[in-house]
Amino acid sequence: MPNEVKTVRSSGFRLFNVGGRARKKTIAIIIIVIMIAIAGTLFFVVGNHSIESKAYEHLSGNGVEVSEIDDIIVKYSFKNPFRNEWTVAIKYYDESDIFYMYLYQDKQIIYTGIAGMSELKDESEYKHSENIE
Repeated sequence: MPNEVKTVRSSGFRLFNVGGRARKKTIAIIIIVIMIAIAGTLFFVVGNHSIESKAYEHLSGNGVEVSEIDDIIVKYSFKNPFRNEWTVAIKYYDESDIFYMYLYQDKQIIYTGIAGMSELKDESEYKHSENIE
């Protein structure tokens, strides 16, 4: 029976079951998608760490000790994708219900105000408030 006809498996994952040129295109598209995902992840991880260290530099330049800071939260701002803007929220141990908000824009940290004020006070009454220019 050397003239037997081999049957082709009809079930299975069809994405890689195609032949030649279509298979190469599929693999190339998958590799491109994976590379874009890795690049996006690196952008946010590296950017987040870089902005956080710049925020520490800005605060230490204003006389704030690192031991006073409870948390720094850095988020990328998607409002304008053509502009590199990051929002930075800083929480101190001595004022745990208040976030001091900053914006990283044009390679500098800019103080924008306070979020989470529990009482109606003037901004100058908060311990870590900066002057808005």
